[in-house]
Amino acid sequence: MTEQTIPLLIHTQYIKKLSFNSPGAPLTLAPGGPQPKLHVSVGMDGKYYDNMDGVGGKPYEVTLLVDAKATTQDGSEVLFELNLAYGMFVTVSENVPPEQHHPLLMIEGPKIAFPFMRQIVAEVTQNAGFPQLMLTPVNFDKLYRDQYAAQMAQTQ
Repeated sequence: MTEQTIPLLIHTQYIKKLSFNSPGAPLTLAPGGPQPKLHVSVGMDGKYYDNMDGVGGKPYEVTLLVDAKATTQDGSEVLFELNLAYGMFVTVSENVPPEQHHPLLMIEGPKIAFPFMRQIVAEVTQNAGFPQLMLTPVNFDKLYRDQYAAQMAQTQ
């Protein structure tokens, strides 16, 4: 398979932004504490770069976003907050019609990047003294359709 027939070519993957806050440590890390209440959201974003010469294809950045917050069950104390933006620099083949770029980038790109982002989240939470936060798999097809439907509803 030649480079021209690959619809989505990944050039690099990287941590764009990572923050972790554990405001109550070390007290919140005491063994035997209650199970935390966890809220996790996953999103995605994309950006076209029109001034990139020599990369071949149409250059984009695809970013996966995860925000995780663990609190006590009553919500009175934050155990930790994690914010991660995980980026990929990709190109879309010239053979892919423009109307297919957005779904290709926002569905297939995140499917490729998710395992890497998941590993970072697990390692950061474990290294911070908490049990690994293992993100459950995400249905990026459904997430894309839901976000697209919400955007269409806002424009109408």
